[in-house]
Amino acid sequence: MTDFKLQQLNKHQIRSGVIDTSHVDITTIGKSLITKLIAGNGLAISSYSGADSGTGVVTLQLDSSLSSLASLTGIGFLTRLENESIAARELTVSANLTITNPIGANGNPQIDLSNTGVTAGTYKYLTTDIKGRVTAGYKYLETWIANEVLVNSGDNIHYTIANTPVNGTDMIFVSGVKQIPGADRDYTISGTTVTFTTPNLSQDSVVACYFYNTSGINNQDIQTETLQPFNDSYMRYRLSHVPELNSQVVFANGLLQRIGSDNDYTMQGQDVVFNNTMQSADTISVLYWR
Repeated sequence: MTDFKLQQLNKHQIRSGVIDTSHVDITTIGKSLITKLIAGNGLAISSYSGADSGTGVVTLQLDSSLSSLASLTGIGFLTRLENESIAARELTVSANLTITNPIGANGNPQIDLSNTGVTAGTYKYLTTDIKGRVTAGYKYLETWIANEVLVNSGDNIHYTIANTPVNGTDMIFVSGVKQIPGADRDYTISGTTVTFTTPNLSQDSVVACYFYNTSGINNQDIQTETLQPFNDSYMRYRLSHVPELNSQVVFANGLLQRIGSDNDYTMQGQDVVFNNTMQSADTISVLYWR
C-alpha cells in the first residue's frame, strides 16, 4: 500500500484476530487501491479494470486443471495429463487376469489371476508360458500293481491279467525270470490277455507287475526299452532319455541287476554301464521314469 494514512479507528481498540470494515474506517490520500489480489490455489487474475480514484472490477479465472475437472463427465479414476487437463481412467487387464469394479464406483478394484484350466492339485511336471504362467500339469495318474499272479486259461499260453496295463509298463515273470515283450520274443498283451509265444510248464508261476490307469490317459513318462550296445561296447547301453534318479529297473536276460560299482551296473546320464562285459546274445531291458 502506498500514499495513505490512517485517519480514524471507530469504536474499537487495536485487537487480534480478523479485522474487517466494521472495525475500521480508512481514508486514503491519492491512489485508492490499497489491496493487492494474489493468484493462487487454482485461481488466476484474468483481468482488472479500474482507475486510481475509482473502484475496479477484478475477474478471477480457474486454472486449466480445475477447469478441466469442472467440465469432466463420466466416472473413473482421475489423472492429470501433460497438458494439465484432467481425465477419467478405467483399470483394464489382459486375458490372464480378472478385475472387479474397474472404475472404483462400488469400492476398491480387485485384481486376480484368471483360471488356467488346470485342475487344482499336486503335479510332478508343469508346462508354463514365457511369463511363467502354468498352462498344463502332469502327474502320475496310474496305479502300480505288483506281483499279480495271472490266471492260466488251461493251455499254458493264454493268461488273464486283472487290468489293462499302461502301454510299456508291464513286466511279466515266469518262475522268477522276466520275459521280453514282443511278437517275436516271449509274449504279447492285448487288453487283459497275456499270450506267450511258447507254452509254459504247468508248474510255472506267472506273475505280472504293471501300471494301470483308471482315467484312460497314458503316462508317457514311463518307459520300457530293450537296449542295444552303444558304439559296439558290450558294457555301455544307452536309454532314449535320462531317467529320474534311481527310478530305473534293469534286467539282463530277465534277471534283475543291482546298481552300484560293487554290484552289476552304474548309471552315467542316460547310459547303463555294466561292470563286466556282456555278451552279444544277452538281452538288456529297462523300465524307468523319465
